[in-house]
Amino acid sequence: MANLKASDNPTFNTEMEAMERTTPGHYSEWNKRHQQLLDNDQYLKDQKDDEGFSVVDGKLCVTYERED
Repeated sequence: MANLKASDNPTFNTEMEAMERTTPGHYSEWNKRHQQLLDNDQYLKDQKDDEGFSVVDGKLCVTYERED
């Protein structure tokens, strides 16, 4: 089975083309929507990682660096 992977440089997109009655039921139509969701997830993960956040046991955590 083939897998979709997040893009190397994803962007966050808040709009997605709606499926309509006339939308072809071809897998490529589903894949492009799933790709957008994967890219959004990867973008958010990258932003979270850059800010020092992590997820531990399903909880969002922040790491502070001590300044002496």
